[in-house]
Amino acid sequence: MAAGLNFAEITKCLMKHINRGAIGPIAGALKGHLVIEETPTDIRFMAFLMFFPLLDSVPLNQFIVKIDRKVGSILSSESASIADAEMEAMCTEAGLGHLDAAERFTNGTFSVSCKVLSGANSYVVQLRSNGNMGTIHAIHQLINEKCHSAIPVPKIFKTTVVPSCNLLVQISAFVPGYHGT
Repeated sequence: MAAGLNFAEITKCLMKHINRGAIGPIAGALKGHLVIEETPTDIRFMAFLMFFPLLDSVPLNQFIVKIDRKVGSILSSESASIADAEMEAMCTEAGLGHLDAAERFTNGTFSVSCKVLSGANSYVVQLRSNGNMGTIHAIHQLINEKCHSAIPVPKIFKTTVVPSCNLLVQISAFVPGYHGT
């Protein structure tokens, strides 16, 4: 394989893309990014713009930006989201029943969280750009077994991958209360 750009040069290409307003207006915004996948031919980032003060009523718009390693060209730039049909299929596969409603409900810097209603039950469907799901599941299980009354830990139903963006999704029971970023 021919030598390509180094990581700093690829990141500079990403920042040029963001600074051109490709993922939204940048005036007064904090710009952030995280590597979510590297292959021999490209790097995928999750990129976002954050405005202060943070308002839970205004969800962050995160984008998945794929950059060619060799020349630094933008191969794709798409919103990090879950399509309605994908959401319905994941909820059905997880055994939650028919999806009655779904809406974004909190800002996560590198995740997209939706509150989902199915009958009388509420769930969280979270598109995750990072994290070891095995470790997260083990921690949930340990807390549930050892100190469930001290910390409200939601039941985890399913971890899957969203085909359109190739990111992990965790589905868990909704726990009412404060939901920070």
